[in-house]
Amino acid sequence: MAQRGGQQQEIYCAVSNCHYYQSGHKCRAEKIMVCSDPIAHKMPDTMDATNSQQFPESPCNSCMETACKTFVAKEDPTRDGVNKL
Repeated sequence: MAQRGGQQQEIYCAVSNCHYYQSGHKCRAEKIMVCSDPIAHKMPDTMDATNSQQFPESPCNSCMETACKTFVAKEDPTRDGVNKL
């Protein structure tokens, strides 16, 4: 679980073919990057939480307009050159 201000955070995800997926729909990534769909489509797959400062702010009107850029397929845990867990 992620820590924030001394508090634990729980992040849930149902994408079972992600490298970070854990049973119980839990995300075990230490950092995640969520952005708007238009920004997600413009940024390369290698851009994720480690590059968060390079993402522009991108307001959304609903959760349907957001995307997780931290996704890594289970069979490709080093896709972006960062050793994933």
